[in-house]
Amino acid sequence: MINDTPIIELADVDQIYAGRGTNVEALRGFTLDLRDGEVLTIVGPSGCGKSTLLNILARLERPSRGTLSFRGVNADNSDVEIGYVTQSDTLFPWRTLLGNVEYPLEIRGVSKDVRRERAVSLLERVGLKGFENHLPSELSGGMRQRGNIVRALVYDPDIVLMDEPFGALDAQTRLVLQDQLQRLCAEERKTVVFITHDLQEAIALGDRVVVMTARPGRIKVVRTVGLERPRDLNRIHEVPRFQELLSELLEALREEVTLAGHGPAGR
Repeated sequence: MINDTPIIELADVDQIYAGRGTNVEALRGFTLDLRDGEVLTIVGPSGCGKSTLLNILARLERPSRGTLSFRGVNADNSDVEIGYVTQSDTLFPWRTLLGNVEYPLEIRGVSKDVRRERAVSLLERVGLKGFENHLPSELSGGMRQRGNIVRALVYDPDIVLMDEPFGALDAQTRLVLQDQLQRLCAEERKTVVFITHDLQEAIALGDRVVVMTARPGRIKVVRTVGLERPRDLNRIHEVPRFQELLSELLEALREEVTLAGHGPAGR
C-alpha cells in the first residue's frame, strides 16, 4: 500500500562533472517526490543521467546543486537504509548462494539463526529452494540475479534502487523475474526506483512512470499507471490503459532518443 507521505524528495537537483576543457551537465533541475511504498520506473535515452540519479539517491554522489531529503531529513543526516541492485549480479563467487544472501545481515552482527531463517525464506519465495548451497558459477544468470535481488532485500531496506536488473536476461526469464519482483516488493512493502530501457517493462511494473529528456537529464513526462495489483504480466499488454500509456510515452521517449543521437554520450 502506498503512503501519501514522501519518502524521497529531490528539489532542483543539478549534477555537473568536470571534463577536459568543458563541464558535462548530467542532470538539470530534477525535482521529484516519491511516496512511501511506491514503485517508480524511469526510462530515458542512453546518457540522460539515469544512473547518475541512482548514484545520488544511493548517496554515492552528492548533487552539484539542489537538495535530496529522505522523510523530510537532509540526505547527509538521514539514517534511511537503501538497497542497490545493478544489471550484473555482484554475488561473491567464493560464497554459496545462501552465504551471499546472508552477508548483509552477517556484517550487521545478526545472529546466525536469525539471518539463516530470513535468507532461506526469501530464497524460497523466488523459487530458489534447493539451491542454497550452490556457488554462483553453478547457477544460471536468472538465478544469480534473483539471489542479487533478495540479498538487497534481506536486511529490510527502506528503499530499493534497481539499475536495469533484467537487462541482460532472455525474454522468458525476464518475465518470470518481473512477476516475482512485483509480488515480493508488494509483500515486503518496499519503495522502489527502477531504471529500465524497456518502456513496456516500466509500465507493467510501475505505479508511476517518468520519461527523462536527453542530456542534461530532466523530467519530461510523469504518468500514473493506474492499474490494479497484482498484475497479470502475461496479459497486461491487452489492457486498454496499458496500450494508451504505451502509445503516449513511446512518442515522448522517441523524441528524446532522436535528440540524444545528435550529441556526445553522457552518463
